[in-house]
Amino acid sequence: MGLFRRGIKDGVAGEARVVSASSPHGQRGGAALKMCTVNLVVTAGDIPPFAVEHTQLCSTKRWPHAGTVVPVVVSRSDPGRYELDFDAVPKHADVARSRAEQQAAALRGEAPAGGAFAGGAFAGANVQFVGGSPADLPPDKRAKLERLLGVDLDGDGVIGEASPPPPPPPAPPPAAAGSGGGEPPTDLRLEQLERLVRLRDAGALTEAEFAAEKARLLGS
Repeated sequence: MGLFRRGIKDGVAGEARVVSASSPHGQRGGAALKMCTVNLVVTAGDIPPFAVEHTQLCSTKRWPHAGTVVPVVVSRSDPGRYELDFDAVPKHADVARSRAEQQAAALRGEAPAGGAFAGGAFAGANVQFVGGSPADLPPDKRAKLERLLGVDLDGDGVIGEASPPPPPPPAPPPAAAGSGGGEPPTDLRLEQLERLVRLRDAGALTEAEFAAEKARLLGS
């Protein structure tokens, strides 16, 4: 059941998301096609989603992995009849090339480009951040990269939203009696100014927020 059946007249287009897949390694021979067994969750139109185990020959260059989305056509009258289009799964080399290009674009601050690799092919991917940490990115660029990959990079439980900036520095304590006025000591003001600069450089404060806090601190 579930092997390719041509001519589903009442077919409904949908997608089959791979939950797990067997490995081509260990199978005899070096053929480009090998038997693949996948566990899928199938959704198509108003047909209730269902899980199924499916086995068929697959290209080793397009071998599915957990998170891969495969186009499917399901019979409305008999959902046990369906057709999977594994030829629509992108080749591994194309996925890797597109992933590198889109990550570079996100790091340049460019909006993610639409395309076949911006969605399901990356879902559930094990992303490794090379050359630093996601925390090193400004919040807006980190959010764009999260939306591109569909992965929570900063561990805040939200994908694609910049973490809120930290609260502004606390107001200086009132001057001690006999200090000669309400202004904080010079050393304290310098320390707070340095903190404001660090927050601005890290992207936590906008230029307008920085200018307002600086004016408040200097009493201007």
